[in-house]
Amino acid sequence: IYTTIMLSTLLSSTSAFTKRHTSVAVVRSRLSNRLSSTTASEGVDQVIVVGGGIAGLATAAALQNIANVPKIQVLEKSSHDSFFQKEGIGAGAQLGPNGLRALRAIGGEELMQRVIDSGSILKGNAIHLPGMSDPMMQPDTTEEDSGLPQVFVRWSVLRSNLNDLLAPAVDIQFNAGSDICGYEVAGDGSLNILSESGAAIASTPPASAPTSLIVGADGAVSKCRY
Repeated sequence: IYTTIMLSTLLSSTSAFTKRHTSVAVVRSRLSNRLSSTTASEGVDQVIVVGGGIAGLATAAALQNIANVPKIQVLEKSSHDSFFQKEGIGAGAQLGPNGLRALRAIGGEELMQRVIDSGSILKGNAIHLPGMSDPMMQPDTTEEDSGLPQVFVRWSVLRSNLNDLLAPAVDIQFNAGSDICGYEVAGDGSLNILSESGAAIASTPPASAPTSLIVGADGAVSKCRY
């Protein structure tokens, strides 16, 4: 059983990714315009990303590299050692052409190629049903059709590659977020990520001209998305 992971809805919602033959320059330009116009118009200068998995790190990298958000904090519930462990963490991830284009958009050709090289390219499928003497082979034509392959890569290796994109200024707070119950907007306009006890796990400064943003990347049952 393979799981296809969308790097983030922020990236995959861009219509350019649905067009097979759109050049990476056009994809990056459209994505950059969308992210830049959003952050510029709203004056976003600080983002808290809840969750340091694939979606959280991909979003952090896009906000850093494309939207030029100056301050990004990632709340990750795992420990520092577990976060950087590459073996035995997570399952395999299948990335098709759209996923690879998303990697290229946020990290350039080098990131995309590094992920391809660290995984296995799907060349076809073998179907072996009960009673069949030989498996039925189905070649995969994705690379021939789109110019990019389908790649299977370890989840932890993919996360490590995304983490390598982040500048030292991106603050990853480990052992944080396992007891998040939501957030509140204080009277001064600051945002507080709240634990089950009501304590603030992370906060943004009081609102003035710039504003802050919370991104819930903490799984299907998110405590920060409603």
